[in-house]
Amino acid sequence: MPKLSDTMEEGTVVEWKKKSGETVKKGEVIAEVESDKATFDLESEDDGVLDIIVQQGVPAKIGAPIARIGAAGQTPAAKPAPKEESPRPAAGSVEYQRLRLLPHIRFTLPILLTVFSLWFAYRLVNFPPFADFLIATEAELNKVSWTTRKRLVQDTIVVLVTMLLLTVFLFTVDVFWGRLLSWKYIGVIQIPDSVVDTRLVDGQIAEKEAELSAAEENKNSEQASKVREELGQLKKHRERLIKEKPEDRLDW
Repeated sequence: MPKLSDTMEEGTVVEWKKKSGETVKKGEVIAEVESDKATFDLESEDDGVLDIIVQQGVPAKIGAPIARIGAAGQTPAAKPAPKEESPRPAAGSVEYQRLRLLPHIRFTLPILLTVFSLWFAYRLVNFPPFADFLIATEAELNKVSWTTRKRLVQDTIVVLVTMLLLTVFLFTVDVFWGRLLSWKYIGVIQIPDSVVDTRLVDGQIAEKEAELSAAEENKNSEQASKVREELGQLKKHRERLIKEKPEDRLDW
């Protein structure tokens, strides 16, 4: 049983492509082996007649014989099991899972302000001196003569129109100064580009794909498995960069 990954301790023959007694050639796929991460094709190391030792679905330890290959008319000799490799320290980058305690700031801040305002209003109304002040104010309001309904409508319209004009003016000024200060010849305000630059990650992915092709051509299953795992991590990192928005950096 070959070692197909760094963490693999045993493998299982999913399917034998050849039967016992059939002739196989060197490099020909004779079985599918399943590891703890993926399924790989097992190729013949020599020319000869196949003699299956471990049947399908039966797990086998790394280095244990699962088949023999010998000359036609002869009993194939079992190859000695390779020596177990000494454990090596883990290598690679460590990725931590993000735990968001609060939602986005544009939702969190209004919620917190609303809750605080309600709590403060409740405490203030139940404060005895302030309650006496409200009672005295209500008594004074009862003495006031109110304006007519027509005059009230006119004043309301004036206030609303004034607020609308002021809003339009402030919006126009904000857009004007934003465009002016972000002009390339002034450059006081730097507006981040909404398009994510993934050229660096794309270059790393291309290098790993070339390494993977070379490892597969050289039939180095251990190196191919390692490169394939690193390639998967780079692709996940690229997807995260594309999905991430500039305002997400304000998360709490």
